[in-house]
Amino acid sequence: MPGRFGNATFIMWAAMAATVAVICALAVRADEEQQHLTDEQIRRLGPAATARELLDIRREALGHVH
Repeated sequence: MPGRFGNATFIMWAAMAATVAVICALAVRADEEQQHLTDEQIRRLGPAATARELLDIRREALGHVH
């Protein structure tokens, strides 16, 4: 009987691995859609304003409310 349960265990682990792979792929996709500053914006804003903008982007991504 161990062979029968061995196949079920393999199928269960394969399904969990596939689910994790899909979740990871969706998470990576979500990261690609994050807001960012272009090189031109960074040059135009200067160091202090760029830092403030990046901090605002980070706060927004983390759900921080002012």
